[in-house]
Amino acid sequence: MRTLALEVNWLFYGLIVLLTILMRVTFQAFSLPEGVIQLLTLVALASTGLVLYLSLSDKRFLHVDKAGVSYKCGFKTRYLHREQIASIKCCSWLLVDIPVVQLTDGKQVYFVSWRIDEQARSKALALLS
Repeated sequence: MRTLALEVNWLFYGLIVLLTILMRVTFQAFSLPEGVIQLLTLVALASTGLVLYLSLSDKRFLHVDKAGVSYKCGFKTRYLHREQIASIKCCSWLLVDIPVVQLTDGKQVYFVSWRIDEQARSKALALLS
C-alpha cells in the first residue's frame, strides 16, 4: 500500500515565532511586568517547539493512503476514511498554505502545521480515487 506523508510546514512555525516576538514587543509597550512577558513568551515558544519536535520525530504525522487520511494529534491516531472525503484542497492564511480535507458531510478538517504542494495534492487525490 502506498502512503504519502506530508511535510512539516516550516513557514507556519516561522510565523508562530514571529507572532510570539510581536506579542512580546506589544506587551512591553503596554508596560506589563517583565516576569509575565517572559512567562508568556516561554510558554508560546516551548509549546511551538514541542509540537515541532513531535512532528519531526514522527510522533505526530499526517498520511494519505488508499484507505483515507490518518493523522495523529495528541495521543490518539485518527482516521478519515476514503468514503468520507470529498476533496483535498489548500487555503491560504497569512502567507501560509494550509491543507484542508473537505468531508462529504460538509465539514472541513484543517492541518495547519503540514504542507502540501500541488504535486503532492494530485498524488493524494490519485491515491484516494
